[in-house]
Amino acid sequence: MGNFKENPIEGTPPKYQELYQKCWDGKPESRPDIEKVHEILSQLSINTVEYSEPSQPYICDTANIRTGGHSELTIPSDDNNSSVVQNKELSRKGNTVQPQITNEEQTSASNLADQLKQNELINRQAQIKISQLNQEKNNLKDQLAQTEAYIYELKSQQENIIKQKKLLENELSQSQIICKQIKNENLKLIMITKTYSERSQMEIRKQLKETVQNREFAEVEENTLQAQITRSQNEKRALAYNLNKVLKQNELINQRVKILINQLKQKRKNLQDKLAQTEAYIQKLKSQQLSLIKQKERLENELSQFQINYGQLTQDKINMSNMIVGFSQNHNFFTKLKAKLEKITQLEKEIAQLEQKLINEEQIKMKLIQKLLSKENRINELEQNLNIFRHHL
Repeated sequence: MGNFKENPIEGTPPKYQELYQKCWDGKPESRPDIEKVHEILSQLSINTVEYSEPSQPYICDTANIRTGGHSELTIPSDDNNSSVVQNKELSRKGNTVQPQITNEEQTSASNLADQLKQNELINRQAQIKISQLNQEKNNLKDQLAQTEAYIYELKSQQENIIKQKKLLENELSQSQIICKQIKNENLKLIMITKTYSERSQMEIRKQLKETVQNREFAEVEENTLQAQITRSQNEKRALAYNLNKVLKQNELINQRVKILINQLKQKRKNLQDKLAQTEAYIQKLKSQQLSLIKQKERLENELSQFQINYGQLTQDKINMSNMIVGFSQNHNFFTKLKAKLEKITQLEKEIAQLEQKLINEEQIKMKLIQKLLSKENRINELEQNLNIFRHHL
């Protein structure tokens, strides 16, 4: 209303100028209410009638008319019926507009409360899903670590078995070499015996005795080596059996690892599905945010339209006030203008209430937008965590 500040018209009575200046005060709380305005206008009307010429037909019986929620007004009795009808219409319109505004406020508050509850429920569900995903991720990491440790242990056992097998093979080859050397010595002894058969019996016996001793020693050595060979073969068989057993265990472990890998792939697929659902949920939240922004723009447009209408009503009020000053001697016209002024004042109150309602809705919308922004930040963090988890997988 500051843009339509009225300047008193030259020639306006001082009482009217004082009333206009009070109505156009810069502070709304300093302005007189409608009851005070009615009282002042009624008093001005009475004073105008008292000091008018005797020929003017304004001195009549008066009646007290009460409008809904306003103080009593004193008007000429000739216009009682029309004033009563006008006041009843104003009262009926005021009673009709007020429940509509109350119902709209209650509906808007209920819708906003439901939307806030739904957003909180969605936020809690998202947090539960994130905690579940983190728990599954930790379980998978633990299972992978256990599997890797078990595979590493099996590889170490396999390497030890291979080393033992090589050592036994080396010992077996050495035993075979010793056996060949003993056989060669026996052949040499036989050749020596044949070569020196012509020697004396003592020497032959001596040599035979030495040969027998050597042969017995060789047999003992051969038996020892044979026992070592047998033991080595038994150890080789045991190692082969253990190796086959380890290979079978490795095969079972490989099967388990494959099953575990398939399970991990399935879980990864499930996580990808959950990621897709989360992305869909993010898109849904973004669409809700766009809807809220559009609703905000619509409310801003409605507020602008209300402000334009308010400016027009203010201009009409100025025109009406000017007409009241110009035609203050015509009491019938003054009564009609006063009724219109009451209607304009009532509309101003309704517009002020609607503006306050729009301001409250705007504040609620800003809070919802802030919550949506915080949820978007949380969702972006979830996406980053899921991308990191996917990269690790």
